[in-house]
Amino acid sequence: METEPLDRAMRLLEQANAGLDAQRCSRVEAERLLRFYSRIERLAAFGKAAVSARLGNPTELARVSGTSVGAARKTIETGRRFGADPRLAEAARCGEVSLDQAALIARTTAVA
Repeated sequence: METEPLDRAMRLLEQANAGLDAQRCSRVEAERLLRFYSRIERLAAFGKAAVSARLGNPTELARVSGTSVGAARKTIETGRRFGADPRLAEAARCGEVSLDQAALIARTTAVA
């Protein structure tokens, strides 16, 4: 996979963050920005989970992402479940569901 789109996205997000002054935002603007940042977070979470599932190393994921090993294990497990449920994977890939929502959906469908 080419990483240039990710590099561009990171630079653009860094620029957006540099210009962010949340205290000066109107409530409407803050709500709009929250939706943008939340979608970005969901999109990034899919990629992180998918790549982490491929690597399968919770200790490394915890170190790189600054999370606990337990949270890293959950991310890896959710990423693995994407392979078994293409519809769930697509919803996560498009940022329609968060990683937490995807994990819950995967557990629910596994039990059903």
